[in-house]
Amino acid sequence: MDFRAYFEQRGQLPSSTLLQDLGNLSDDDNYWPGQVPETFTWADFPDAVAVDDVPDEILRLIFEAGVADDSLSYASSISRSSGFPRTLTYASSYSSGSSIVPFQVLVSHVCRRWRAAALGDSFLWRRLHIAAGHTMDEVQSYLERSGEQPLDVKIDFALDDAHRDLGDPLERPRALVPSHDVRVLAAAAARHAGRWACCTLEGFPGTSCDLITEWLDGLALLRLRCLTFSSSAPSPQLRMDAPALAHLALPLFGRSGVPAGLLHGALCTLELQSGWLDAALLRDILKACPQLHTLRLIHITILESAGLDAPSLRYLDVSGVTDPAKLLSVLHAPALEALLLIQCRGALLPTESPTGDALFPALRALCSENCNHSVEELDIMMTFSGLEHLGLAPVTLANMLPRMEGKDDIWPRLHTLHSTFEDELGLFIDSRIAAGRPLRAIYLLSISQISWRIVLDTWSEKVPNICNFPYSQHETLPGCDCRGLGLMFGCFWPLENAA
Repeated sequence: MDFRAYFEQRGQLPSSTLLQDLGNLSDDDNYWPGQVPETFTWADFPDAVAVDDVPDEILRLIFEAGVADDSLSYASSISRSSGFPRTLTYASSYSSGSSIVPFQVLVSHVCRRWRAAALGDSFLWRRLHIAAGHTMDEVQSYLERSGEQPLDVKIDFALDDAHRDLGDPLERPRALVPSHDVRVLAAAAARHAGRWACCTLEGFPGTSCDLITEWLDGLALLRLRCLTFSSSAPSPQLRMDAPALAHLALPLFGRSGVPAGLLHGALCTLELQSGWLDAALLRDILKACPQLHTLRLIHITILESAGLDAPSLRYLDVSGVTDPAKLLSVLHAPALEALLLIQCRGALLPTESPTGDALFPALRALCSENCNHSVEELDIMMTFSGLEHLGLAPVTLANMLPRMEGKDDIWPRLHTLHSTFEDELGLFIDSRIAAGRPLRAIYLLSISQISWRIVLDTWSEKVPNICNFPYSQHETLPGCDCRGLGLMFGCFWPLENAA
């Protein structure tokens, strides 16, 4: 955590002394998880300071870092590269029977000083989760403690529906016994709708649609920046006043389309899940959203296609889609800089294009994970001459090597590789060095300590920056099952390159 940058991001101007302290607390730029020593002692940290001696401002900042998966910070990572927050564990509000206690609640019960610091920092309480089993006291506590902070609200109607279907209260999970109807709790949060910056709605198909429409329709959400309907929640035809809405994620559910009231000129990020997409619908979306720079298509069935103009589109993520080439072949996106193909099947890239540059002339980043490319598609990939960032599995790179022989001009600008550690990886790295175009950075996905040492011993003198990217086996991109390489690539491709 770069504490100084974190302060600056929030628009605060700490004193010069505090800035020096923050600089001392910031992570070493050369530190990566793969380099953590197996054992250490306090002698390794001669400048360590007792917690009681930490200034109150830094103590609060450390607390904020504990809840720093900040879904209100739209310029972090997709997983934040598209502006969407990463998949979050919402433990911001809890029931007495739950075994999960939010971090901010934990630190507020350690000692008087910590409690005063936690309760006095409204930033810690900005994320509000409403579901069956939560009480009005909990909801009101978060609303009061958050002060005037912009709120990140998640409302889970699914649990409410599930409990309504259980006739015997004794059959309900102990931690989720509702003491208030979710709609009552949602109404309390709705009275603060003017502070909402992010809203996530979840529910079962069909059972929650009326609830969501009744409760959300007509709200004035003047500060709302991000609205997400989960893949299990239908997206009703809403009338909303949300002029600042910039990020929208929702399922299509067949041919239901996108609520017209949510499409407007300020929208810059759109994620569509689980439905059918034809050229007419996508053309209407692009026309209604001239500033749309990021598009994510998750488990979408692409129907007939025709010419599509997307002059502002700069980031395209296609995941779990069959025959994405059908869309890419008719997409005119001259500003497209990043293309992700994750777990796609069938025809992936249009091979009728003479070169990759003719297809997407501005492309700087390309990632393909769990996709089987034809020889013709590999040839197209090699003709994206402007590529700077590449995310490919070693086996795909190995399949390209024979086709690269005698061609020293392949990817002349490439400087960063995202991949996994396999034997074929070394062949590609050595080929770049032999061609006089060595890589500047390699990000490797969660390798073992033994493999990490091999990597450092082999390439540390040839590649200036080699990093190990650890990730949880259960961590996914929001809205899909994408793990690993696509997730790592998304985290390291900064939003400012696609904004």
